[in-house]
Amino acid sequence: MLDTGTPITTVDWMMRHYVSDTTAGNLRRLRDGCKWVNRCISKLQDQDWGFKSWETFLLFPRSLEQYGRFAWTKNTYEAFTKDMGAPEQAQPIVDNGFIPYCIPCFIKIVAGLWIFATVSDIAS
Repeated sequence: MLDTGTPITTVDWMMRHYVSDTTAGNLRRLRDGCKWVNRCISKLQDQDWGFKSWETFLLFPRSLEQYGRFAWTKNTYEAFTKDMGAPEQAQPIVDNGFIPYCIPCFIKIVAGLWIFATVSDIAS
């Protein structure tokens, strides 16, 4: 949302309402944790993990707080992606008959750009 120009106050309001009623600093850590996961997924895709790049985080989840701590700890992104390395066999993005998990894609397909306008209206 921040990348689309939504003010930080609006994002913080929504996060306090739907995620955690906490300080702005802690909300920032939660956002950084989400970015950390997305960076890892992107890097794993570059390393030929395909659909397993995001499935790893869905099947073995941690809390947003834990991902936030990872994001704020030096070299965790590099260590995680290096330790994962490349799979024994390159994985496809989509397996036969398999529908990949991609929550942001589901939201975009279902709601399109309408969701951003609605979110701005709700927060103001």
